[in-house]
Amino acid sequence: MEDIHRLDEGAHLDEVIEWWYFNAIFDQDCDLPGWCLLQPFTLARGLMENIHFVLIPPGKPVIDLSWHGLPAGSIETSEKGADVKYGQNFIRGKYPRWSTHMEREMEGKQYALDLEYQSQVDSQFRIYQIGNSRLNHFAVFRYGVEGTVTVAGKKHKVKGVGYYEHMFGLIDPSSSRGWIWYCVPRTRNGGLAINLALGVAPDDSIFHKFFYFTEDGKNYGEFVNYSFEIEEERELEGNRYPQRFRIREKKKGGKLDVRIIRDENPFARVHSTPFAKIAFVSGSARMEGKMTWKGKTYDLAGPSLGSAFLIVYEKPKE
Repeated sequence: MEDIHRLDEGAHLDEVIEWWYFNAIFDQDCDLPGWCLLQPFTLARGLMENIHFVLIPPGKPVIDLSWHGLPAGSIETSEKGADVKYGQNFIRGKYPRWSTHMEREMEGKQYALDLEYQSQVDSQFRIYQIGNSRLNHFAVFRYGVEGTVTVAGKKHKVKGVGYYEHMFGLIDPSSSRGWIWYCVPRTRNGGLAINLALGVAPDDSIFHKFFYFTEDGKNYGEFVNYSFEIEEERELEGNRYPQRFRIREKKKGGKLDVRIIRDENPFARVHSTPFAKIAFVSGSARMEGKMTWKGKTYDLAGPSLGSAFLIVYEKPKE
């Protein structure tokens, strides 16, 4: 059984897939109210690499400043912590503190980040496995974020919350097609931090699911046998993904009934990789609903960020 308190942020040079994923939801009382940030550094070791630098203004098209399809070896890493670098762009630190700088010119306009992250909850480490697929997952469900974001040459002071994970291992397309994942770093009432995901099998059935949460940052609860009902779907180049879904579970000591509704302005792209095409839809959403846990009822409404990561299987030629 894995050590749930294991700290594991350094690079694993023997693993095929590895990423360091940071995001942020900026507070309503800062210079960029309700804006969101996606910031994963991803390695398909020996094949290719991606860096996502995506800003999401509420109700407007995303600002995609990413580097897609970089040659293998473009991103520098360290085995000593979360230390990834590409040119002047970096994320570095160790639990519970990290810092980042990103910069890029797009259409003659300057964009940049200078942010500090400080964990507000205990970290979690888990291992997810099916068939030959095995993913090691270090996660921080909520950190505070503060610093500046430069948009089209104008610098803005920001603060908010976000989620961080370091994932490494192997994704076998014959065992796993991918996943549907969402975080709620801070609910509006009660300040819970939530992380939920569903593994998607090659036939689109669900093979693994979890809903983890914490109120005090130290004690964690879970629902892992919930029903999953898609209420609305969208398509990206023929690949269906949930736009709105509901999950429900009732068990001894707890009851869960929530919906996730994705916003209408996602980052959506089909990535071509040496081993498969990947349909990746990510961005802002919201959670609605309630949870009862150990006799207390919680309103789980709050802003969310989440993704659908789905391998595109080529149809056999007739």
